[in-house]
Amino acid sequence: MVFGVMAAVALAGAAPRAEAAYLKVDDWNAALGALPAVAASPLPLVAEQFSDTYGGWTRATANDPVYVGPGASPYAPSGYSDRSLAALPQPPAEGRLSGVFNCHPLFNGCLGVKAITYKLPYEVVGLYGMLDYRFEGSGWGNVPFFGFRLEDFSGPSPFRYQGFWGELFAPTDTITIFRTADTDNFASFKLNEAMVLRYTPVPEPGSVSLLAVALLGLGVALRRRRA
Repeated sequence: MVFGVMAAVALAGAAPRAEAAYLKVDDWNAALGALPAVAASPLPLVAEQFSDTYGGWTRATANDPVYVGPGASPYAPSGYSDRSLAALPQPPAEGRLSGVFNCHPLFNGCLGVKAITYKLPYEVVGLYGMLDYRFEGSGWGNVPFFGFRLEDFSGPSPFRYQGFWGELFAPTDTITIFRTADTDNFASFKLNEAMVLRYTPVPEPGSVSLLAVALLGLGVALRRRRA
């Protein structure tokens, strides 16, 4: 189970380690072996919100007017524009995470998609899958995305990674991926076969005692029935 991600972005929420993202399944499995009990399940349907220099927005508000200031662009003489030119990723789906990052080049700051926040229905401590991550041009610089740095790339293209990716982090129900550049270069990713990790609840001592008593009673009842 592996997935694809893009450049110039970073995962919100501190990871419990300093290394880069896991790109090898064996290393990932070894890391999981050192964790408390966790359970894996497909990435649930998430809610998404985009943001740029001028604030947050959604697919439904992409055409709303945005005040970018006088002289910010010859295409916005009134000082207002909108985000209708922003390229958007595929809508969220179970088991898939995707994003496209781009900014309008003629505005002060970024008008478009500089960050995407995904809201999950519950807290998770890990995310992994098959990553397909691409970016255009060499102007991105060496910036992190999900703890994934450009020097980690290998393959036929220096601007694309396809393979396994996994990351562990502190419990959170919100994941934000952001780019650090305001250029109009595109970066995009797809995380297919996406899975999340959740801690497996440990029964309370009282619950364990009740379970033990119940099992003991069941054993006694079975013995009496046999007798």
